[in-house]
Formats: sequence, C-alpha cells, structure tokens
Amino acid sequence: MRSEEIFLSKPISFGIIGFGWRAEAYLRIAKQLPHVFKISGIVVRNPSKYVEAAKSWDVTLYESSYEMAHHIISTDSHSRGSASLHSSNQ
Repeated sequence: MRSEEIFLSKPISFGIIGFGWRAEAYLRIAKQLPHVFKISGIVVRNPSKYVEAAKSWDVTLYESSYEMAHHIISTDSHSRGSASLHSSNQ
C-alpha cells in the first residue's frame, strides 16, 4: 500500500478552539470534504451561547481542550453523531 493510500484511508480528525468566523471557515471545508476531515469538537468558554450554532453544524461543544481530548480518547468516534454539549459542570 502506498503512503497516500494509507493517509487517505481515514479522515484527519481535528478540534477547533473558538467559534468565530475562522472556525466556521474550517467547518465549511470539513463538511465539503468529509472523506478528508472529521471535526472532533469545538472548545468555547461559554457553550450555552453556541448551542444553536453547534446544532446547525452538527458538532459537539466542550468547555476545555482537555475535556475535548479526554472525551475523544474515551469514546469510540463512530458512536458519536449528533451535536451535543459536554460540560464538566453538568
């Protein structure tokens, strides 16, 4: 198997910190190229402000990068699908 076949056999997972205009640009790219990119989640200071935006983009919100990394590592990535809010305060 060639290196480019291995590279393209699984989408690149990535997380975003912040939910501004640049995050939306990355979200658009990932949605247009789902075979290349997979959004793992978005870290925001106040997740409750972004619940509607997260639903429209079908992404999971986190309050910290540690929380996002911990959830991604401990969860089978194929079992997640819908937008949700993960908060250590829940």
